[in-house]
Amino acid sequence: MPTRELLVAKANVHRPPTNCGPTTKGLAEIDAWLGDEPWDLIHFNWGLHDLKYIDDRGRLVAPSAGRQQVPIDDYERNLEQLVRRLLRTGAVLIWRTTTPVPPGSAGRVPEDAARYNEVAARVMARHGVAVQDLFTFSAERMGELMLAANVHYTKAGYAALAERVALAIEFTGDQAADSRVVLSGAAPVPWRSPDTEEVVNGGRLDRARMVKAAETAVRHAEPMEQNEYKIHLFRGLIERQLAIIAYSKSY
Repeated sequence: MPTRELLVAKANVHRPPTNCGPTTKGLAEIDAWLGDEPWDLIHFNWGLHDLKYIDDRGRLVAPSAGRQQVPIDDYERNLEQLVRRLLRTGAVLIWRTTTPVPPGSAGRVPEDAARYNEVAARVMARHGVAVQDLFTFSAERMGELMLAANVHYTKAGYAALAERVALAIEFTGDQAADSRVVLSGAAPVPWRSPDTEEVVNGGRLDRARMVKAAETAVRHAEPMEQNEYKIHLFRGLIERQLAIIAYSKSY
């Protein structure tokens, strides 16, 4: 798992030993997946299996030949129950938006991903759950990251999801004690920014520190021809990811 590799020595990354399927499967198995162990942070999503079309035997079929596995109103109710259960763990929750459905994908309608994300956004807003938007990131780079007419990603695409901006931070109280800031897409290999880590470490992640950290990360950047846009992109990404972490810690 690329995410697990990025967080070696920073976090123990676990996932259920199964495809988590639609929200109906989540409701049936969530207690077993969580077990009795304490959780610090839970990064989660349901969606692509809810919005897909199936026949009466549960087989993937064309939208004209079947029904959605979990209709959108049921999806909202199920997601509400799942979020309430996850909140009982006391963990920080981060919802990952459902990723796009490329045109031509079997058993799914491309527009449904945005519709289901809109419903999910309402649920997360009601409970103050942080949201990581991988739908937009993937939609803007669909031809580069995703398989043609397929909801799955290329190997490089999966790596990009994990490595786009990896921020692993250990907190002491409300202070950032030890951080790692790594950017991918900025160089031929993932690029670590010790100067940015120095800004983040030892202080409260307020708005001023987030802005300073983002500016520090790109301070000495020398873009190649036609790559200047990446400076603005990374500045915004770092600031946004720090904000997600800070607000998830209830600063």
